[in-house]
Amino acid sequence: MVTLSANNDILARYQGLSKDHLKISGTVAEPNARGHRNDTLPWFWSMDVARDAEANDWMMEFKASKALKDQWEEELELICSEAR
Repeated sequence: MVTLSANNDILARYQGLSKDHLKISGTVAEPNARGHRNDTLPWFWSMDVARDAEANDWMMEFKASKALKDQWEEELELICSEAR
């Protein structure tokens, strides 16, 4: 993201990943199990992805474009089926 010249807000939000972040943790699998009281999760487990997706215009544009693409694929399939 640094190479892409992301601004400081984005760099603060999306931190670097290390191999330790990618290990499977019992905290995620069974958060109420014994022995996990002091475990901490990597930063990406606490992100509010749903809110981010709703707040961004590009996500709405993506959903509209995908719906249009799906509609055209369905239309093509129907036309090919009718032609057969």
